[in-house]
Amino acid sequence: MPVESIACGTAVAANRIGGASESVIDGVTGAHFDVDDEDSLRKSILIALELDRSKIKSYAAPFSKQRFQAEIITWSKEFIS
Repeated sequence: MPVESIACGTAVAANRIGGASESVIDGVTGAHFDVDDEDSLRKSILIALELDRSKIKSYAAPFSKQRFQAEIITWSKEFIS
């Protein structure tokens, strides 16, 4: 649930494998850790705890459902015209 957490302003510590690796930006919305590496996990949690929640939430704002819907409508009208 990294995307939902980021939308709420919560930093995410995510492993480098799978979808979380695409949605978490190191030092911006959270931090990545290497699988099976406890020290890497510890470091990513410490980084995530230092991130500013309001900046994380504002980073997610451009990806809101409302903006996406508006862009799709605009694109559809332009495509049909």
